[in-house]
Amino acid sequence: MAQNIVASTIFREAGIDGVKGMKAVASVIFNRGGGDAARYVSVVTKPHQFCCWDGKLFGDWYVHPCTDARALKITRDLFNGTFKPGGPWTMFFNPRIAVPVWNYQLKHKVRIGRQVYGDQR
Repeated sequence: MAQNIVASTIFREAGIDGVKGMKAVASVIFNRGGGDAARYVSVVTKPHQFCCWDGKLFGDWYVHPCTDARALKITRDLFNGTFKPGGPWTMFFNPRIAVPVWNYQLKHKVRIGRQVYGDQR
């Protein structure tokens, strides 16, 4: 169940951006969780952090198995310790939806697909 929650999150947040985008979201999850697989579910389900969880916008999608092979592979790598983050990113946003005020504090900013990734270190 834990891997399904993370895989579904990765797919819902960046599936449209392909493997590169999904790996970027996985990097955010990895970095926020300190590389500890036991923390990944709490990272993605923390309120107001990943829009696919805010108010359960997608209904009960999280209880159904994720079927996207790319998201599943990335998630397996996260959980078995072979995932290597693409950057130090801990935050991301879609500038076509809204540009948060904390955007100006981000370092290591990079645009991948439709989203901007960065961190505040």
